[in-house]
Amino acid sequence: MVTGCGKTLFAVFDVVQFEPKRVLYIVHNENILKSAKASFERVIKTKKCVFFSGGKKKLTKIFYFQLYRQ
Repeated sequence: MVTGCGKTLFAVFDVVQFEPKRVLYIVHNENILKSAKASFERVIKTKKCVFFSGGKKKLTKIFYFQLYRQ
């Protein structure tokens, strides 16, 4: 799909409707990563979002955002 057509917001609204315990949002670009996190925080009105870098951590947040690079 083309840039700027609302794919991230569509994902946010799906999350709102589904109400999962946790979400891992993976993207290939750092700018998209930051924008997606901001969209989730703005629409869902939560501060339970965090950038996830892997490793063994206690998962205390609901929304995790990770950068994927080949």
